[in-house]
Amino acid sequence: MIVYVGPPAGEGAGQQLWLKRRDQLEPTSLGGTETASSPTFSPDGSKIAFLAGPPNVVRVISLTGEPPLTIADSDVGGNSLDWADDGFIYFDGPSANAVVRVPEGGGSLEVMSALDSATAEVFHSWQHVLPGGRTAIMTVGYNPPSDVNAYRIAALDLETKEHRILLAGVTARYAGSGHLLYISADGLLLGVPFDADAVEVTGPPVALFEGVSVGGFGSADLDISSDGTLVYMAGESTSGLGRAVWVDRAGTVTPVDPDWEFDPGMPEASLMVSPDGTRLAAKINTESGEDIWVKELDDGPLSRLTFDDGVDRRPQWSADGQRIFYHSDRNGESGSHYDLWSQPADGTGTPELVLDLDESILEARLTPDESIFALRLRGLSGAVGVRDVVGLRVGEDTPFPVATEPYDEKGIALSPSGRWIAYESTETGRDEVYVRPFPNAQDGKWQVSTSGGINPKWAHSEEELFFANGNGELVAAQVQTDGSFRVGERRTLFSLVERFLDSGPNYASWDVAPDDQRFMMLQIGGGTEGGQNRLVVVQNFFEELEERVPR
Repeated sequence: MIVYVGPPAGEGAGQQLWLKRRDQLEPTSLGGTETASSPTFSPDGSKIAFLAGPPNVVRVISLTGEPPLTIADSDVGGNSLDWADDGFIYFDGPSANAVVRVPEGGGSLEVMSALDSATAEVFHSWQHVLPGGRTAIMTVGYNPPSDVNAYRIAALDLETKEHRILLAGVTARYAGSGHLLYISADGLLLGVPFDADAVEVTGPPVALFEGVSVGGFGSADLDISSDGTLVYMAGESTSGLGRAVWVDRAGTVTPVDPDWEFDPGMPEASLMVSPDGTRLAAKINTESGEDIWVKELDDGPLSRLTFDDGVDRRPQWSADGQRIFYHSDRNGESGSHYDLWSQPADGTGTPELVLDLDESILEARLTPDESIFALRLRGLSGAVGVRDVVGLRVGEDTPFPVATEPYDEKGIALSPSGRWIAYESTETGRDEVYVRPFPNAQDGKWQVSTSGGINPKWAHSEEELFFANGNGELVAAQVQTDGSFRVGERRTLFSLVERFLDSGPNYASWDVAPDDQRFMMLQIGGGTEGGQNRLVVVQNFFEELEERVPR
């Protein structure tokens, strides 16, 4: 059997899983797998685990017809899954940017790998556990992560959680014939003899064929079964770079500047449009690190704003467009503590430390009269269930609670009037969007989303609240903010997933244009929708490996 991601069985946008059996001409759609990606079979072939979202969750569906079961709903990345024969499902965890596992029946997450800062590793992903459950093969990405030519294939010891580099490549799979198959950055499939017990490459690489599709950040579809059936996606490869695009309410995508592509870094790009709509602030990753840059819209110059050695991220414009606020770890160990800084948007002057609290400040919004900050505290690598939303009056030192229940509250957005705050919370077991009065948050609470929700953003008119739902679609909810708060019609605008538009939990990396008719978003990989990629199946591939790649 082969499971793959395809279009929905009925009308409408989106994607779902399809199952193709060898003895049947036509594939079968799998109900309950809407927004699914990265499917993987259980070791006995009776179940399929897959990613769904955003926000990303790990779900398992039985081929006997039972409804999907959610196995993990926090700290789930969007790259890959592997169901190993040791009773665990492995995936990439965005908090630690490392390999994480969860028991196949659900339970606590366990981080299985650690980044080597000495060699500038920035993520571990595309993991594949070898038979026996002692070793995993994984991809190691370096700074900048868009440079897929620098990616390496590593062996991860699942007992010691230590890893070592084996060879250069973007993704790899172990073949039961005693070989390691891997893909180069330019889409070449290679094979090497491999000793799984010693975890060593035992011979030179052999190029097998070219034309494997490699997507953004080294994503590639490759698998081989225990009987030697090889499956891969053939087609054009795309860069790991992103581009800023305008998207109208109908979902039409228009590049801001066709000649401009950039590395957004990890975990988000943070695109923010100035109040007058003439400039764009963005976090961009270069060889100098992650910094804030400002671009004149649409095809004007791009200027670097921050120059320190730390990580600068999540820019926000002041109400008058004269200053840019951002979060930086420049005063501490890298990634360990973030403060709030600001500096003039035109690049003059010096950076100013705005807020330095005991807890890391990961999000900040300022009311129009600049009297009160809305802050999201905590949420560094590996943290789950500790993110809280608080308020802080300018000139005071003690924050007051806004949303501080024992869940993850984040993704904050202040309304244009400053009277309402929207945020996402996991209190129902998954992310949903809520609204409270601000600063008197205890005076009420309303749930805006109904089927999952992240990335709340207010329309400048304050008559709509935009968010991404659990199907990866952008939704516009009509709201009433005069007097009491009320939610009206919720209207789906377009699919973010189909257009390769970035939307992850914890922070909205996109923005709303001043006229509320367009959205500034990040498109990863140059936008490959409608491409000519094709699924290729090769049977009895062990025979070819044994002939062409002698052990």
